[in-house]
Amino acid sequence: MTKKQTTTTSWRRWLTPAILVALPSLSLIASPTGANAAPITVRSVAAAVTAHPSTAEMAFANDVNELGDQTYPTVYAGDELMADGQTNIYIAPGNSSALVSAIQSLSSSANAPYSLISAPRSYAALNALSSAVAHHLSRLHAAGLQLSSWAGNPVTGKIDVSLATLNSRTSRAQADRTVASIVSPAIDITATNAGPVTLLPDRYHDTQPYFGGDNIQHTANNVTFECTAGFEVFVGTTPVMLSAGHCGSATWDNGTTSNEIGVTGQLHFKDGSKRDVQTIKNERYFQDVWGGAFGDPAVGLTVHGGFTGYVSVGGLITYDGSVTKEVRDVKVVASGDNVCVTSEGATICHLIKTNLNNQSGKQACQRGDSGGPVYEYAFGNGTQVKAAGLVEASDSSHCWATELASDLSETGSSLATG
Repeated sequence: MTKKQTTTTSWRRWLTPAILVALPSLSLIASPTGANAAPITVRSVAAAVTAHPSTAEMAFANDVNELGDQTYPTVYAGDELMADGQTNIYIAPGNSSALVSAIQSLSSSANAPYSLISAPRSYAALNALSSAVAHHLSRLHAAGLQLSSWAGNPVTGKIDVSLATLNSRTSRAQADRTVASIVSPAIDITATNAGPVTLLPDRYHDTQPYFGGDNIQHTANNVTFECTAGFEVFVGTTPVMLSAGHCGSATWDNGTTSNEIGVTGQLHFKDGSKRDVQTIKNERYFQDVWGGAFGDPAVGLTVHGGFTGYVSVGGLITYDGSVTKEVRDVKVVASGDNVCVTSEGATICHLIKTNLNNQSGKQACQRGDSGGPVYEYAFGNGTQVKAAGLVEASDSSHCWATELASDLSETGSSLATG
């Protein structure tokens, strides 16, 4: 496609080194009864049930997520968009009348079905538990437990923990007791052999203005490190490009060319923020991102807006790393401030966790995709996307992405849109 001149409006880990190719009291529902709490449908709508959520249903779920996360975290516990388009909304003990009223208003506007389900702990309480896990990582490691990731579970009111591996001399029961003793009984070990989380550091031959999804590389000590450019943003009035902080501070070239794509400006990684993002500056950038699946021609997609909160659980998003290329329909299985990974001595939270493969079985992320755009086709025309975050990490079963709003907040930036 022909590149346009840069005119924009403001909006409010995978790294691999390799030689040459270098990744919820609520009057409307009963008291909490834990995981077996029965859904209570509070609104029926005339819309037909379909096999996949509609755009309006996905938008409603994301709006609920943002409302609960940002305004009612002491009574909201989470939500999940189901395949039939219904959003299950988890409500913790407390005065939730304002939250329920706001949900009813959102549903009326969107004509979207939902159910309220009682939950043991609020989003804020799950976040506190997640922070306790991060705080005690060194003690858990000293006790022989190597965590790889964890996330709040609104259904159980606990934190689901994955272990990279379980020492053969340690039983599952012993591991459960150790975690309960060091952190809290409200921790569930749900996987004992998840393997380590790998941080994931085309568009290899681009020219200015550079698009999101471009491959970026730098070489140090004869080793080439490869990552992906994310979204164009503005720091004040200065256009810069986002990418993953764990890719490191460098002067970046586009792919295997000598075309300089910029130098690291801000770097937020292992700095106590539990974030992982950097800005790349000094060259010309554009608000478009490269689309196109592996083997297909690259096409420009316009970033027409961005999420101001997390993508809802059950939503389908697109990963767009420079190595894997565009992979659509990847299901979100957890999202929130309490969704975390630990790798390379760093703990990163405020994440979106998805399946490793999309609905068709295609792997969504791999080494070299770090920092790449993650988005949703939200505008119905197939050429405009809604920015959601940056490619972050993977293990043997899942991919992770950062949350766009957290990245913008951490860098003091605003999204460039077209």
